[in-house]
Parts: sequence; structure tokens; C-alpha cells
Amino acid sequence: MGWLKNRTIKTTTKRILKELNMALNNFMQENPNMSLETILQSPDFHNRLIIRDLKGKEIGRAGNIIQEFPTNLQKNPFTLLSNVVWSILRYELKYDPTIGTEEDVRTVLNIVKGVLEDIES
Repeated sequence: MGWLKNRTIKTTTKRILKELNMALNNFMQENPNMSLETILQSPDFHNRLIIRDLKGKEIGRAGNIIQEFPTNLQKNPFTLLSNVVWSILRYELKYDPTIGTEEDVRTVLNIVKGVLEDIES
């Protein structure tokens, strides 16, 4: 993975997580009885998530682009959050035909894991 691509993936992932966290806090306040796992799979929540272009301009909502969660994976906050972040990232960086390599996925997963570890500590 090239330096610029790696940097773009990292900064975009961190921005998505920051915006997702704000949307999640608002959604949880409005829906205090919903579990995190349920929220992360909720189409209503996905429709609140913003998709941006490279300049940061809003170009849509994530409701239609979140990929169905693979049934063979355990549904927990890490896998569900990773799925949401990866779906948005792939859409926002779709101009790059090389997006989607194993290294790209690993980079995103490591960032999501680090954010969750920070939250839990």
C-alpha cells in the first residue's frame, strides 16, 4: 500500500469514527432501551450517518450503502462497528480501484480496535 493511500485510509477512517460516535451518542439518547448491537444494525441509525466527498462535502447518507452483515461472523460491537466503517470508507474512496486489499481492511480494523480499547479503558 502506498504512503498516500495508507494515510487517506487512516484519516478517513478516523473521521468516520468521530462522526459515527456523535451520531451514536445522539441516537442512544433518543433510544435509551436499544442495545449497541441493535443500533449498529439499525437502518434508522445508518440513515443518520453522513457520506462525504474528498473535500468534506456531504454527498449522501449511509442507509443504502451499509453492507449486510455476514451471518458467519459473531455480532459484537467490534465486528458491527467495523462493518459500518468499512462500508462507508469503501463508498467514499470508491474512486480508487485498489481499495479493498487485505492490508486496507487490516488498517481499518486496527483503528476501530484501538478506538474501542480507548473507550473501554
